[in-house]
Amino acid sequence: MLCGAYEVQITPPMGTTLPGYFQFRYADDVLDELYAKAVIFDNGETVTGFVALDILHVNAMMVELVRDRFEQLTGVKGTNLMVTATHTHTGQPMEHNDEFSIVDDDQIRITCHRAADCAYVAYKHRKECHIGYGRGEEHELAFNRRFWQTDGQAHTWPGICNPANVKEAGPVDPEFNVIRIDDADCNTIAVITCFANHLDMIGGTAFSADYPGELSRCIKKELGENVVSMFLNGFCGDITHIDYRGGHNFGKNGHIKCGRILAADVLGVYKNILCEDVKTLKVASKVKVIDRRQPTDEQYEWGKAYLAGDIKKLEVQEDDGFEKPSTGDNELMERSYAKCMVNLRENPILNEKVELQVIRVGDIIFNGAPGEMFAELNFDIKEQSAFDKNVNVELANGCYGYIAPKHAFAEGGYEVTLDRYVNMSEDTGHIMVDTILELQKEV
Repeated sequence: MLCGAYEVQITPPMGTTLPGYFQFRYADDVLDELYAKAVIFDNGETVTGFVALDILHVNAMMVELVRDRFEQLTGVKGTNLMVTATHTHTGQPMEHNDEFSIVDDDQIRITCHRAADCAYVAYKHRKECHIGYGRGEEHELAFNRRFWQTDGQAHTWPGICNPANVKEAGPVDPEFNVIRIDDADCNTIAVITCFANHLDMIGGTAFSADYPGELSRCIKKELGENVVSMFLNGFCGDITHIDYRGGHNFGKNGHIKCGRILAADVLGVYKNILCEDVKTLKVASKVKVIDRRQPTDEQYEWGKAYLAGDIKKLEVQEDDGFEKPSTGDNELMERSYAKCMVNLRENPILNEKVELQVIRVGDIIFNGAPGEMFAELNFDIKEQSAFDKNVNVELANGCYGYIAPKHAFAEGGYEVTLDRYVNMSEDTGHIMVDTILELQKEV
């Protein structure tokens, strides 16, 4: 097996808006640089690999830009690449329909071209390599952020030690995956880590790759500056670093603490990985047309009334059974939801073309899904897969918002509340899981 790895900086200019919050944030500093990283595999018959960007997510247009340029530069089928985002909340904006972001299309194009060029250099640098897999568990970094409360509903960000909290509304997968890639002389060229946890430990107005940035620095310090540390985010749509039961609090510089803890875990597993000559390399993908949810008449009328100033806030109305679309008391959130109800009704998009992808490297199976996937869906794949070594990667080849299991929609919470970002049908998660399992049969 031939492999190559490379990384390039993609930190955008000062003044760029930082996405991910219900408020404007303008970048005025750099805590650490943002990167695009690539790992390419070639067994003589198939070329495939990963491109991971330090960005909130990648949309379908960005994926196409990266793949097209890579194909132009190499002649390799661009759709063989899995293009992913780490999900840092302190990176570059990419969505025009995010009212709290100002998107620079030229900068997006530059970022995507740099990511493709990174993959091209990784391709040019490929050489005979051996590959190994290991896994471990980390129980002190990731927690479910949805809690059942005494009102019988699930709430997102429920408050630390809130007396109304009853129990977590979903599971956490403590497992992390480590893929070690050594050249023929036993020198490591890349370490791929997959771990499921949100990248939102910093806030503020400075660019940062969040805890995977510190993970990378620790790995380079231990193994060498030329080693590429690639981070693939696991299924963490409902997972956070905050322990709402009142346990460990990371506090200031939490991303550094988290990155160092994870690095120690990863390096501990890495040292025991036996790298072998791998022959099997396959890739399979499928595009599914999946329906989007649409606002009800009541939601549409509420949105219009709110924006017209006829109401300040609509509380739950038990009489007619209509519940306000919002999940919090933030006025910016309320107004954003109102705008979404109106826009979704007046400019309807009925469905989306959604790509699922599976890449097999030896006996390691990488399952890519385009959304912020709930942890429960991760277990659905692992429990039903015929393979033992499943590496489940979210925000792969696009992003269609939070993807929850169907039962979660009746439970409540931010991740299932209809808006510009959360609008896929209630069965989307199960369609994605079933499609991935079908694709596994092709590899």
